[in-house]
Amino acid sequence: MPFLGRDWRSPGEYWIKTENGWEPCRLLEYMIGSLDQGLKGNVHCCPKSNRSTLTTRNVENIPPQLNNRPPILYTRTSRENCQKPCLTDALNRLDFAGAVRDIRKFNYVCTLVQLLIREKLRELSGATQRSLFNIVQQLVTEALSNHQNVNALQWLLRECRKALRGGLYDLFFIGSSSVWEKQVAQLEAWQNQLAAVQPRSRPPDGKALLSDLPEECQRAILAKLDSGADLVRIGMANAQLYRISQELALWRELCMYHFDGNQLSVAVSPDPDEADWKNMYFRLQRRYGNKEVFPNMIHQCCCCSALFWMEDCHPCVQEDYQSKPISPRKLIDLLS
Repeated sequence: MPFLGRDWRSPGEYWIKTENGWEPCRLLEYMIGSLDQGLKGNVHCCPKSNRSTLTTRNVENIPPQLNNRPPILYTRTSRENCQKPCLTDALNRLDFAGAVRDIRKFNYVCTLVQLLIREKLRELSGATQRSLFNIVQQLVTEALSNHQNVNALQWLLRECRKALRGGLYDLFFIGSSSVWEKQVAQLEAWQNQLAAVQPRSRPPDGKALLSDLPEECQRAILAKLDSGADLVRIGMANAQLYRISQELALWRELCMYHFDGNQLSVAVSPDPDEADWKNMYFRLQRRYGNKEVFPNMIHQCCCCSALFWMEDCHPCVQEDYQSKPISPRKLIDLLS
């Protein structure tokens, strides 16, 4: 019997339960058809002739079945489906612009953007550049709204502006030079906005501050930090936090967390009890770099090769599927 239709290994259509039973629904067609249907009855599809009536005001009326759909990208190719996803598909379908609002995904998105700007900016297509700058815009908007990660965003914008300027001077870029100059001007405007951000003081609400906690609680909080630079900065708050941040036990735990035994053997002294763990940490950091730590990152299913966020589920043929983490650099290499 000949095989007709889509690849049977594909994820298939998305179905919604209505009053008349289960019906297939396509997101774009539903958004177009909702203009005339008013979302009062069942889910219907709209003919292609009405696509010119698409507007953005009906996006807010999407039902929760569609709005809560987790972002997924399938990377496996087959004889019937030989189209390999590109980096633009990953940035759009995995919703990196929306992931900026999640504090657990923020560091992963920032690291991915840094790698793309440093190494791949001149090689990206126009669609990928547009998606990338959309993510940068969302990062700046999020930093301006909550006044967090402002220094990291300023450094990111400087690197991006440097890469854009280098492409203009070397005449090695994709797209129009006027578009790149417009992007440079936009980066300068974002830098000025971030430079005007002033740290906000906490309003008096009668609750305890970090300095009001017992010393044991402060030590436990500082032990949760995974960066030596953050440990140094928090020690500048007051004398007690400075004394706690200078304890070698905290720096020893940082060294044990970021570096393995072979790396530690390069800088460790014969007597570990007399070792300067703080100095050793910064020496090893300059040589090997810190271990990448992301509370939430992209995973790839070992069964269907789907890319998805770790905290989100995805439809798979196996209920007890296993997945492997995908670092930002590995994600770029996978889709480049």
